[in-house]
Amino acid sequence: MDIYSLPRQALLRRVVLGVGVWLGLSVLVLTQGSALLAWTLPFQSALIEALQPNHVAILTITEEGSLPVIQLSPLTIHDRQLSPRHWVPAQTRLPILKTDVGHALVPFVVLMTVLISWPAAKPRELMFRGLAAVPCAIVMLALTSPVLLAGRLEILLIDAAATVGVTLQQSFLVTLTLFMEIGGRWLIAMVAAIACILLGARLGRRHAAGH
Repeated sequence: MDIYSLPRQALLRRVVLGVGVWLGLSVLVLTQGSALLAWTLPFQSALIEALQPNHVAILTITEEGSLPVIQLSPLTIHDRQLSPRHWVPAQTRLPILKTDVGHALVPFVVLMTVLISWPAAKPRELMFRGLAAVPCAIVMLALTSPVLLAGRLEILLIDAAATVGVTLQQSFLVTLTLFMEIGGRWLIAMVAAIACILLGARLGRRHAAGH
């Protein structure tokens, strides 16, 4: 459904609905965010280790002040050479890296707010959107905190090499991390929401045509 074709009152109701959904989900993130993310930690840890195969990724959720954070405690598996004369020995515990639980869940708040508040021609279209949102949410989970933490680990090693006068080449992982840091995760959420809406509308039309 084209949102521009809605009457003014209907459009206003959609805006109010969007604000209400955003506030409700934000409260859920603030109160239950740690519990929501806790069950995904093994999945996120496996992704970080796939991106940084020379490290064991130990993930926990802790409190920092009044805010919960995802904490990465990286442990090297093999020696990591920084220069011909400098390396990080195996079994070294590197500095702890953190990312905010709230920031990790904001892309999901964006996704769900858009999917719920955007008008649908028929209720079944909302069902198709919800089904499409499941794989999108998994991809978003993979591209947010795991990428950020793995990229920050790479930056940590680049900075360590720089202290001994060695310049390591910036990898694509670092570039992707910087993109996420400047708003890429919110952009991914918006793209995912648009894709779910378009797919839901297409499947809804196909289902209606079949009946």
